[in-house]
This record gives sequence, structure tokens and C-alpha cells, in this order.
Amino acid sequence: MSEKFFIEGHKPKTNIEDEDTLILDPEEGFATLEEASRKAKKYFEEKKNLCLTVIYKEEPAGEKEGVKLFYKDDEGKLEEYTFEF
Repeated sequence: MSEKFFIEGHKPKTNIEDEDTLILDPEEGFATLEEASRKAKKYFEEKKNLCLTVIYKEEPAGEKEGVKLFYKDDEGKLEEYTFEF
């Protein structure tokens, strides 16, 4: 079984109780992290209310393991963070 990477996108919280921030469900899996990263960056151009994308891989037991984040900083600049394992 080959590894696939998926992308979730989230809008900013509007208040402390706002837990429903998911606006971009994973539609497809990507074969490489580089391919998923390119697509995650492109989503920021397409969806103006997007503030965070999470690239993750799904484990055989169905658990998600985060691999990389893309987010906008306070000035609106796109930043990235790669999880270290």
C-alpha cells in the first residue's frame, strides 16, 4: 500500500466557542508531500477566508498524522511548518 497525503483547510475562529472551522475537506490524496504542498499553497490563492492548511497522512488504523502546516501570519504572509519525527 503506497502512502498518500491529504489536505484539510481551516478558517480562523471567530469566537472562543467556534470549533467548526473546517472549510476544505480532503477531496483527494496526493502521492508525494511536494505535490500536496503545492496544492495547499494554491488553496490560499483560491480561498480568501483560508488561514490554515494541514497536510497529513492517514495511518492504516484510520488515525491522522500531521506532516506539514501552512498558515498566514499576522501580516498575511504565508508560512510553513514541517513536523519533526
